[in-house]
Amino acid sequence: MSSSNNSTEENEGSIPESFVIGVLDFINFCISILNKAEKEKINLKFTPAMAKTAHTYLKSLNPEQVIMKFINKSYPDWEKCIINKEDPNWQNMMSDRRKDLYSTIKTLFTSIPSDMIDSIFEIFDLKVNDKLLVTPEDDISMWDYLNEFIRLSIYYVHEKRDWGITDKIGEDGKPKNGYRKIYESGIKLKSLAEKFEVALDFSN
Repeated sequence: MSSSNNSTEENEGSIPESFVIGVLDFINFCISILNKAEKEKINLKFTPAMAKTAHTYLKSLNPEQVIMKFINKSYPDWEKCIINKEDPNWQNMMSDRRKDLYSTIKTLFTSIPSDMIDSIFEIFDLKVNDKLLVTPEDDISMWDYLNEFIRLSIYYVHEKRDWGITDKIGEDGKPKNGYRKIYESGIKLKSLAEKFEVALDFSN
């Protein structure tokens, strides 16, 4: 994987553009999994060719609409997607939370029938000759992608809320700093930023 290992500061372009680059990279990752399943003669509802069509379609969309839809549909589940890799049992925890991962990622592909998306995720539990088709590294990659999508979304919400000098006056008689716009008010940004290790810029 590529963009999922990059922080927002390292990506060129706007946050929505970086987000879409990450999603396109994720689709390529899914295509590699689907190709593996096809080689094993597994009957697929969602084929590599269909995934390539989804890739092309996503490229045609407005990046801002893509990230805004993801945020709006998925943010109530973000805290369920936190994995602490310092915990010795984190891989078992990751396996237990697969449903949270799948439901959150599905919000990226609302234009694709739900049963087709489910067929991709089912592959992660398939065994060929008593061995999982998908490697533990592939499984970890899924979580890394999702965490990066959420991290980028946190940066985006911060940007949309527009931190700076407000028209509120503090006890010292000077204008107070704070968010100047309302955007997705249900998101507890400070708490999520800490949990996902996102360093937000609160300078003026």
